[in-house]
Amino acid sequence: MNITILCIRNTEFFIMESKNDKFVRLAEGRANRAIDSIRSLAKLANRNHYEFSPEEVQKIFAALKHEIDEAKAAYTAALASEYKHRFKLKLKKG
Repeated sequence: MNITILCIRNTEFFIMESKNDKFVRLAEGRANRAIDSIRSLAKLANRNHYEFSPEEVQKIFAALKHEIDEAKAAYTAALASEYKHRFKLKLKKG
C-alpha cells in the first residue's frame, strides 16, 4: 500500500512519499532520460552528416552494454541480499 502523507510544520507543507513512490518517481524520470539519450545517439548514425568507423560504433555500444549490465547487477544484488541476510517465516506480499 502506498500512502502519501501531507505534513504541516509551522507554515510549510511537506509531502512524505513512500519509498516505493519515490523509487517509481525517480526511476521513471531517469529511465526516460536514458531512453531519450539513446535515441539521440541513434541520430548520429546518419552518414549524410557524420563519419564514423565500425570500431567507434563498437566502443559506444560496448560502453552502453557495460553500464546496463552494471546497473542490472546492482538490482540483482540488492534483491538477493534482502533474502540472504534476514530470517522470515513468510515473504511479504506486494
